Amino acid sequence: MNKKLIIGNWKMNMNESDSYTFFDEIKKNNNHFVHEFAIIPPAPLIISIKKYLKKNNINNWVKIGIQNFYPKDKGAFTGEISIKMFEDNTLDYLLVGHSERRLFFNENNQFAIEKALYALKNSNAKIVFIFGETLEQRKKGNLENIIKEFLEKLISEITFEDLERFIFAYEPIWSIGTGKIPTIKEIEEIFLIIKEILKSKFKGKDVNISKLIYGGSVNEVNYKLFLNSNLIDGLLIGGVALESHKFISILKNE
Repeated sequence: MNKKLIIGNWKMNMNESDSYTFFDEIKKNNNHFVHEFAIIPPAPLIISIKKYLKKNNINNWVKIGIQNFYPKDKGAFTGEISIKMFEDNTLDYLLVGHSERRLFFNENNQFAIEKALYALKNSNAKIVFIFGETLEQRKKGNLENIIKEFLEKLISEITFEDLERFIFAYEPIWSIGTGKIPTIKEIEEIFLIIKEILKSKFKGKDVNISKLIYGGSVNEVNYKLFLNSNLIDGLLIGGVALESHKFISILKNE
């Protein structure tokens, strides 16, 4: 099996002690992993986690990202976080456009694109651009136009060289935490649409330098359904990433 990318989003869970225990288990099992991975912890834990990883000599292969940031270097934005605050603790991945940011904090697609373009210019991190339709949108059909609405403006603003920095994560909102998942065929159809959008912009170039991953009700039982597809480059997972033994099982592809 080809090596895939597994991104674990801890959301608003875990504390310092929990995170250290988690990474201790990761270290014990590292030699058996067949997939690469990243962990996206709550922002207050990032610096302490980075220090812990360095102290335990695992900082060179554990990738860490941030769940959210404001697209400015600094300023009067009470409660927000700048990626510039982490210059001494390099961020490997930046999540942009997560469904919970869109739903609970009213971040529209235009703002998600603004954040992605800011991150492109102000960091060296990989940018995980997340998007997905609601159940109402899916029922109305014409998913191709829906996907284009999410992606075309962003793609029009980037160069082919930028494309390697992007990971496009399809996370249908109707699937998150519901146990309902699209079929592999449905996911692959979405990914083929994305590839066509990319090919239209970057004519004649290999658009496969950008990864396409799936998120939504993935667990330690069904994950192989997704990873067995040649079109799915990896997974964005939530709850199952909070339990080290389950996360490790996925990384081992058991």
